[in-house]
Amino acid sequence: MEEKIVALISIGQSPRRDLTGDFENTCGTDFRFLDIGALDNLSMAQIAGLAPKAGEAGLITKLRNGRVSYVAHAKIQHYIEQALNKAVENGAKQAVVACTGEFSCQHPQLSVIIPNQVLASEVAGILKQGDKLAVLVPMPGQVGEATLRWEKRGFSVSKTIVANPFVNQQVLLDAICRDPIIQSTQALIADCFGFTIAFFNQAVQVYDKPIFLSRKLIGNRLLSGD
Repeated sequence: MEEKIVALISIGQSPRRDLTGDFENTCGTDFRFLDIGALDNLSMAQIAGLAPKAGEAGLITKLRNGRVSYVAHAKIQHYIEQALNKAVENGAKQAVVACTGEFSCQHPQLSVIIPNQVLASEVAGILKQGDKLAVLVPMPGQVGEATLRWEKRGFSVSKTIVANPFVNQQVLLDAICRDPIIQSTQALIADCFGFTIAFFNQAVQVYDKPIFLSRKLIGNRLLSGD
């Protein structure tokens, strides 16, 4: 069987072993995953210049040195498009934009998977309109945006929780377990691509309803060939 080459386009810098490792474990040896960061060629000063200003929507990402950085949503599109070109140069036929933000990315030589669209589709396919959600976001500034987005899709957001996906998740897991509002919801939505499959495997021990995690959903979609 011909090896399937898929580019994982993080909105920060490579290497992102947490990201490629999750997809390798999910999809197996029939796939080869390219680890490409949208900010790979930028200096720290240039990345600092992408920080969101007052009123700008922000995104969380991880840099090569392990630090977390925040970038303005509107300023990252150009760099993602450059990363898609690099994916083509390296033989990819598919690419995943590794962020659940709302992007519009197309490329004439690539099938581009946008997690925001996959997540919305999967949730709509399983839940009913009006179902109550608990939503995880990585930044306080995303609470209102995420709440409005899911309510526009026809769901009721009971609680939006801010949690950094790049740190130990025990405090978050304890909150999920003990919070009666979260436990009363019909689903938990991890609305950030930084949340790992290891987190999912822990979360299912403390929350017994559907948990929607983009890495898992997209890994399964790649396997199915959809």
